[in-house]
Amino acid sequence: MLPKLPPSDRLLPLLMPEGRLRSQRFLARLSYLRLRLTAFLLDCFFVGYVYWAYNYITRHVDGLAGMQLRLPGWAALLLIVEATALWGSLTRSLAARILRLETMRVDGDLPTFGQRLLRFVGWNLAAAAAGLGLLWPLGDRAWLAWHDRLTGTVVVALGGEERQRRALMARPPAWYVTSWGLAALLLLALSYGVGWIITEIEPRALFVDAHLVRPLVAELLRPQLVTRDRRSQRVVADFFIPCPELPSPPTSPSDRPYLRIEPTCGEPQTRVALEAGNLHPDTLAQIRWLDPLGNATRLRAARTDAEGRLAIEFDVPEPAVPGTRGQFGAEVLLSWEEGDLKIADAVIQVQDKMLETVFLALMATTLGVILAVPVSFLAARNLMARHPLGAAVYYVMRLFLNILRAIEPLIWAIIFAVWVGIGPYAGVLALTLHSIASLGKLYSEAIESIDAGPIEAITATGAHRLQTIVYAVIPQVIPPFISFTIYRWDINVRMSTVIGFVGGGGIGFLLIQWINLLQYRQAATAMWAIAIVVSVMDYLSAVIRERVV
Repeated sequence: MLPKLPPSDRLLPLLMPEGRLRSQRFLARLSYLRLRLTAFLLDCFFVGYVYWAYNYITRHVDGLAGMQLRLPGWAALLLIVEATALWGSLTRSLAARILRLETMRVDGDLPTFGQRLLRFVGWNLAAAAAGLGLLWPLGDRAWLAWHDRLTGTVVVALGGEERQRRALMARPPAWYVTSWGLAALLLLALSYGVGWIITEIEPRALFVDAHLVRPLVAELLRPQLVTRDRRSQRVVADFFIPCPELPSPPTSPSDRPYLRIEPTCGEPQTRVALEAGNLHPDTLAQIRWLDPLGNATRLRAARTDAEGRLAIEFDVPEPAVPGTRGQFGAEVLLSWEEGDLKIADAVIQVQDKMLETVFLALMATTLGVILAVPVSFLAARNLMARHPLGAAVYYVMRLFLNILRAIEPLIWAIIFAVWVGIGPYAGVLALTLHSIASLGKLYSEAIESIDAGPIEAITATGAHRLQTIVYAVIPQVIPPFISFTIYRWDINVRMSTVIGFVGGGGIGFLLIQWINLLQYRQAATAMWAIAIVVSVMDYLSAVIRERVV
């Protein structure tokens, strides 16, 4: 027979909400049981996460593979549940700290270690009885489960007054010496360990492979602002594998650019001499090897002398496809600039696309504001959650905004690029949807944080709902609305760069083309233009917010 241990007069208000009769407390009991169940499931998640993270780290770190906990699924689940129950019985768990729960004796003092250990045994007995012992608080007069009654303990939710009283009675221990504090540190350490492995962070590569990015950085630091007319030369000489029956006659020097290769036939790895003449003097030349399939392999770069001559030796490369026979060849490419300086074509293209980007963001922001304002009033709890229908509309609107905000503008841009075609219109639609979601959330939170005094005053005069919104709500939300709108326009300018990568128009569409073509100086022109425009808009938006808001 379990002892009848009603809670003390001080614990009774902690277990039962004030202002209600005990005969009307079934829903409150159900809420209390849900709180305890939430704490237990949350602790199970923490323990299960530790188990998974430990196995993940030991599986992926060299030298720790033999330290894995290889358990079948049912055994791992049982281990997690038992570890959670032991944690919550012997000390205050992390979930209990988060939900402000505390295990106490019915007389209001903290249980002893023996009572806590007995509580763990009682929990297993209560769980073994098909879980009925854990659900006993639904019908028990004192809201006690079997293991609560067995040990004379009870789990209470500490309110502000109770926490203050306990803090005055005894100074609580530092968080880093408590079980929940150590558990939080362990979860944090394991999370960063798993994140380090998953993201494949390798700081050494930043230094060892730095030489690979130097040419790219050098190009990005030299945007193409001015240019000259570009000229080029190309000369080719044939080489046969194997030698034909009638070898081709050697090329004789002339006044025109020429390229000779000696010998003119042979096998792979044959040493050959390459001689070119009448080329543009003092110019860097790219030398490539051509195969019958049209593939080009870069051999090296060399500079012509003051008379336009070039001479090198090299071994014939192995064919990309082993056993290939036929007409191969060597190719020399030269490119140089001459004439007067003029504005580069990249600057003109960037100017047009940057203008398109700014107005793309402007149209998306304007459309987003027009549609987000009415949605935000429907998504404000303090305006809609006063009756069941309004509450239903509130939750539907919140769900709608969460779904729109969960899908990135990049995905919307892909959808609309397929729907309406590649161009700025697809970008406007993509940014409009995301602006509705983001501004709707910000606007609704601004409405929820307004002062309730003017609303009560206007309502007391007999004003209906629309008049209350117009005269009590809107004057309070105009300043934050303006601030959020300007900030959103700034965000849309930067986002329009990204959605251009998938055909959403704007400067990003041009930028991704130059990057794919390895034209990094032109890409640098676009990147510097984006940085300048964003900086100018940030300054102007700050001035406008200071003057208007």
